[in-house]
Amino acid sequence: MSSGVEPGEVLSPWALRFGIVEKDPPLKEDEIWHSGYITDPVRTDPKFYADSEVLDQGPHSLIEVNRYFHTAFLQSEHQAGIPQWTFGPLMQYIRFSDRGLLPGGHWRPESSPVAATEDGLVVDDSESVIGTELIEVNEDSWFSFLRRERWYDTILSNKVPSGARWSVDQPRIWKHLSLSLELFNRMLRALIHDQHPVMHTVLFGTLMYWREGGEMQPMPEPFPDARVLLSYALYKEWCDKKGSECPAEGSANLPSDVWEYVLEEWLRSLMWGFEDHPGAVGITWHTHNNVVTMHTQPLETLASGDITAAERCHLQYTIAVTLFHELMHALMHFRVANQYSPKDPAKPWQLGGEPFIDYDPVAEMGYAVESRVLGGIPTSIATDSYIPLGSYVRFWPDPTQEGGKTALGYMLDDHPTFVGTQNLTMSPISALYTSKLLSRSFWDDETILRKSDNFFHRNRLIFSTTAYNRGSATSISKYAVDDTNFAIDGNEPGKKALDPGEREMIDSWREWENIWRTVHEPWYDQAFYSWWNSPWAVVPDLRTLYQFARDFRAGDEPGCAMACDTLVSSIDWTVDADTYRRALLLPGSSNWITHSIGLLMMASMPIRKERIEYNVQIYTPKGPQFIPSSRNPKDIDALYVTSGPKRVTTSCEPSQIYSPLGEDEANQPISDFEHSDILLQVHKIIVAITDAGSLVSAPWVQEIIRLFEDIRIQREEMKKNDPKYHLRLWMPTWDFKLPDYDPTQNYQWDAEAGTFRLQSPPPNLIDI
Repeated sequence: MSSGVEPGEVLSPWALRFGIVEKDPPLKEDEIWHSGYITDPVRTDPKFYADSEVLDQGPHSLIEVNRYFHTAFLQSEHQAGIPQWTFGPLMQYIRFSDRGLLPGGHWRPESSPVAATEDGLVVDDSESVIGTELIEVNEDSWFSFLRRERWYDTILSNKVPSGARWSVDQPRIWKHLSLSLELFNRMLRALIHDQHPVMHTVLFGTLMYWREGGEMQPMPEPFPDARVLLSYALYKEWCDKKGSECPAEGSANLPSDVWEYVLEEWLRSLMWGFEDHPGAVGITWHTHNNVVTMHTQPLETLASGDITAAERCHLQYTIAVTLFHELMHALMHFRVANQYSPKDPAKPWQLGGEPFIDYDPVAEMGYAVESRVLGGIPTSIATDSYIPLGSYVRFWPDPTQEGGKTALGYMLDDHPTFVGTQNLTMSPISALYTSKLLSRSFWDDETILRKSDNFFHRNRLIFSTTAYNRGSATSISKYAVDDTNFAIDGNEPGKKALDPGEREMIDSWREWENIWRTVHEPWYDQAFYSWWNSPWAVVPDLRTLYQFARDFRAGDEPGCAMACDTLVSSIDWTVDADTYRRALLLPGSSNWITHSIGLLMMASMPIRKERIEYNVQIYTPKGPQFIPSSRNPKDIDALYVTSGPKRVTTSCEPSQIYSPLGEDEANQPISDFEHSDILLQVHKIIVAITDAGSLVSAPWVQEIIRLFEDIRIQREEMKKNDPKYHLRLWMPTWDFKLPDYDPTQNYQWDAEAGTFRLQSPPPNLIDI
């Protein structure tokens, strides 16, 4: 997620507050960039989006239709399919005690159904929630490895107003970091007090090689020396089946104070710091004795004035969960290092990867523990500015990821867990819940004996469950209220009661859902059908096209080559003519368009006759510099996080083209070709389309033909001027222009007239 906003660019109110999801051309209206977080950024306020009177009314032109559904696609990607109208109900209330509901900051004061109290608990957009009902930060009660003396000062590219170092001695940093640390400490102590099974596994579970598990193994060892971390329950079950004594028996009934002692011992050398690494909220630096760093931007956002109480609660919770996640990585690395030796003594941090808990299909210690403690992976609906639009809990493990090393851990593609249909469940987190965890009343409530039960007492009131089979395309199912398990409409026997404030939230959810349905019913289905079946809906391919344009301007040959390969492979052109022609003429498919544009992209860049390596350079990657703080022990040394000099080689494989509609039935790669041969393939595609009488998008055909002619003329001139080396020349410019959205304009070839004719639009097209 990166806005790439340039100085001087004009931003919409939403883009000003949240940034831009992706800088895709459909998000630009005249000179104004829209954010991509909201489908109607004009009529919906970026802060007071809980006001129903500013509800999105839908698009009013074809250009707005394309922007609307392009944005909706981005929402599905970046917001887990959570509809934008849900932000209001989920963020409008916070609650700290029996004092009652407080505004989350997303209603205008004159229309808010609840008001801030006047007796000390004041909710203000420019300040944190203050008063007597927020948890009190008590550093003396913390585990020693969380305290201020364990935090390095850190020198980064950005700085705080009162100095160049990022330091816990900076009040604006510590004020917000300490609150998340307090919450994290309470959650960690609760897990130990409650003797949560996964905390027992992390502290005392049996580390062994995968292959040593005998009948416990769900599949053969996935790679040499893969390791597992066995819970007491699984290990005991295995021993009982074998009729043998369980070696883990001695740790089964240890008191909580022993758990705390062992945790402190494992983490006695743990240190913390800050970083500004893009794309990571937290990092555990195994190469530097497991220093854990937290990203500075969430803390900067909390310290800013432009953030509401509900947003603060979500962000403080997100930081606490991130601390927990990274701590699990560090803890397990210490455990593995204690039991196993590195293969290369010069690189003691390389210990062969994290273990799989109980033969999980994924090895990722942070997520594996999170999912067992929190019921999934809490995920912030983060924006480019780090101001959250909310949070949700997502499923784990994630079968939609490819096997091997992924962003969500090392995944075993052929694990039995992934066989058959998987139910992928996601559930939004309300500000009511995050404010509850930050309240004294929750932690002081003696009737809640086990704080960690039910995923820290989170009611999954709203959820989406999608049936998924690996390899299939699946749309996220609609989010719905769980009226099967919860007494949504009153005191229903056998159903769980709602927490205070949740009935009001559900009432608001239903009200917004009904309004949204009423407003959208007259136009939405027709408009979506038209857009979804148009070339403008292939957003990932269009994004590749936009990236090609950026790489072309930069002269990035590997980047351009990769983009070409992606779009050309929209249709397999290595096959025989009949198979290729069927793919080209597939009714309703836009693949022939992206395939053709990929070929035109190829024709605009140099032809490589052999593998090329270039841009070899020596560099030292920038990283944080950890400086001992005034509170660190005197024997702590500074750390400079770099990975040392590296040789960076970028390369391109030789260019290769096929001619599936040519005379060679075997369709072997063409051994000697020029740019004109690439253009010939595009010409043959257009001929195949016309001969078949296919109905095709007029704006896209016009643009492909225009671009084809532009490249052809320029390439002929370049060959004339430089006949010897023209194959290695770039076109002066890449001049593709995204056609204006209009699904009603369709061509069909008129053979008698020798030209394209506009045809009547297919049924179910929007009438705007």
